Amino acid sequence: MSPDFDWQISIDAEERAIRQRARPPRWRRWGVLAAVTLGVGLGLAYAAIPEPPAPALTPTPSSTPARRALAANSLEAAVQRDAFALGAGAGEANFDLAIDGIDTLDDERYAEWYYALLSAGGRWGVYPANELYVIRERGVAGGLSWVDVEQRRGEGTYRQTRFYRRNRTGWHLALPPRSLWSGRMVAVNTGQVVISRTDKLLFDLAYPVEDEAYVPLIVERFSAAFAQLCGDLDCGLEPPWDLRWGRPVALTVAVRSAPWHTYELAGELRPVIVRLPSPRVTGAYTTDQRGDPLMSMALDALLEPVARLASGEAGRWTADKGGRLFLDAVINWQRLRVALTDGPLPLFFREPRGGLIRPPSPLSSITAPAFFAGRLSGQPLRPLAALWDWPPDDAGAVDQADAVIAFIASTRGESGVVDFLKALGGARSLRAAIETGLKIDYRDFEADWQNWIGQSSP
Repeated sequence: MSPDFDWQISIDAEERAIRQRARPPRWRRWGVLAAVTLGVGLGLAYAAIPEPPAPALTPTPSSTPARRALAANSLEAAVQRDAFALGAGAGEANFDLAIDGIDTLDDERYAEWYYALLSAGGRWGVYPANELYVIRERGVAGGLSWVDVEQRRGEGTYRQTRFYRRNRTGWHLALPPRSLWSGRMVAVNTGQVVISRTDKLLFDLAYPVEDEAYVPLIVERFSAAFAQLCGDLDCGLEPPWDLRWGRPVALTVAVRSAPWHTYELAGELRPVIVRLPSPRVTGAYTTDQRGDPLMSMALDALLEPVARLASGEAGRWTADKGGRLFLDAVINWQRLRVALTDGPLPLFFREPRGGLIRPPSPLSSITAPAFFAGRLSGQPLRPLAALWDWPPDDAGAVDQADAVIAFIASTRGESGVVDFLKALGGARSLRAAIETGLKIDYRDFEADWQNWIGQSSP
């Protein structure tokens, strides 16, 4: 049965009133550093906040390369200073956000997330001043000055809007203001030409008018991520993909019209809802590079829907949970592959179960059988056939399902896991999935698996 896929991008409507600020700033640098150290995933679940009407923007195009000699108190000098700071080290060690305007707990949390964003992936790399960055556009909004910067980062060029506030001591990096986003949205329907490109959209798209310059990058990264995952897992679709309404897998992506939002993925089966932060805030590479935020979010969001497509019957997972442990185990196996080969940013890509050292990772010297034998030691093995309908929140059963997929990968290669996945959707038992997908007698498979981990089931 040929799988179907439905992709829609829509506007996030979860908005609430903005609180009046009456408290003095209480945010301090040490709190940010501690939060970044503990984890870079903060802010993923903070509620949406509506934006007040934005003042008129006054952009001034500019393509003048950075110079070594700039007026000491100029905005350009501050941009250059921060560009070198990013190049020389991780962001959280080099920046002091202008603390005026950071008055609420939400502000403090967002400041922590913003520091984590700047430092994600480590230092950007140091280059000569005239090669380090270019200011493409600049303007004023909400009492802040903003500059749209293209800066060298690793082997590529990174585009990002940065915001500055001037006080007694000069220009300082500031949190993106709510007032830059007016709430006006642009809708592009399936089949229309993407801005500045000849490619036609395969899905409906809605985005804030202020983020228009980044729209081609959003479309490109989500399309590339879908093509890559579909190729890895042999999802059964070929370009041009049919992504119309009414299909059993529904994906909704909302490009949120404010800076005070971070990446969020909701919905386990149908629909899957992806909420993207403003690409002006996160930034993005101008060409495909490892660690791109948009690509990281696209890979994270599309991995499970594509796996369900590749299972052969994507729609059945909404009602029939049989075999879900094994589907999740394949998804986790693919997540590890993506993490190792593509290097997505952990801020936007969930880590696989077991971390990045789970065999057959090249980061680990332990063999896959030894690793999973250790994970399963001390707990009784469930009969493999019983795992088909086993509760998915049983940690021991999850480990056992992961071990089954690792065994298939170890003995039959990546193509063996894909063959098993393609049979999974149409199967109604583990025996059927094994015998259909791997073309092996189930009793032989179970005996070989038990021997592989050095244990036996009841």
